Amino acid sequence: PEHADALATLARVLLAQDRAAEALGRARRAIASSAGHAAAWFVQAQSLAATDQDEEALASFGEAARLAPDQPEPSLEFGNLLYRLQREREAVAVWEDGLSRHPEHAPILANLSAASHALGDPQRAVVLGRRAASADPTLPEAWLNLGVGLWTQGEGDEAVGVLRRALALDEHSAAVPAALGAVLRDMDRPLQALEAYRKAQRRAPQDVAHQ
Repeated sequence: PEHADALATLARVLLAQDRAAEALGRARRAIASSAGHAAAWFVQAQSLAATDQDEEALASFGEAARLAPDQPEPSLEFGNLLYRLQREREAVAVWEDGLSRHPEHAPILANLSAASHALGDPQRAVVLGRRAASADPTLPEAWLNLGVGLWTQGEGDEAVGVLRRALALDEHSAAVPAALGAVLRDMDRPLQALEAYRKAQRRAPQDVAHQ
């Protein structure tokens, strides 16, 4: 087990240095040394995902989640990969399973909020978004998803306030100012909408080129 700990730690370091193939090799050796080493399965899954070996990554995330039910990160990233692969309902099931053990985990709550909106349930998106923002008021995604959900439900004024809070927390993503611009445009506040869109375009021109 001690040898597996060292290998898993080295794998995490290599992965952080964008050396996913080397990280994968160390993770496999750690699992060979200790088949029940949850951290090794987790970093193996991350390394596989980073090298586009998605199906094997899904299996490894699942094993990491099974071995370490007290850790929310395997369920979070397992669901993230499923969602990226457009397997939304499977992702929701994984996140909900993680949430059953970690009911105040803000990133899982925020992801479920976004998924609820995408799957046509804005009311649940708002409920989950509020829970996420309450669990971690510093998480921009929580406020973003809450703001989008409120806008969908016709609560434009509250959505603007919530999205402005998200904007204050996130200085890099174009998604927040783009969403704020859409809400302001919908509320017939064109000058403020234009200002928000310009901010989004400065951050990531390709994201808002066709707004």
